[in-house]
Amino acid sequence: GVPSIASQLEIKKAYRERAAEWHPDKKGHLDATQRKNAEEMFKRIGEAYEVLTDSTKKELYDRGYDLEGIEEQIELKKRRTEHGHGHGHC
Repeated sequence: GVPSIASQLEIKKAYRERAAEWHPDKKGHLDATQRKNAEEMFKRIGEAYEVLTDSTKKELYDRGYDLEGIEEQIELKKRRTEHGHGHGHC
């Protein structure tokens, strides 16, 4: 974890450390179950990094949305933007 006021540089550093620690290629000595857990953790680390380095996603995360909620909010915003322009609605 990183502090909520962490800089992009701190976030990137923490991401690299965690990603290196959990990278599936470095977990070849584990059994199948442990390796699957490592792959899941690696995926979650990547998702966290994506959220924390995207200002829109981070704002939604800070407001309490989880990953699924963030994606839903972005999709809703995209739809509102698409429907609100160039269709002659007044």
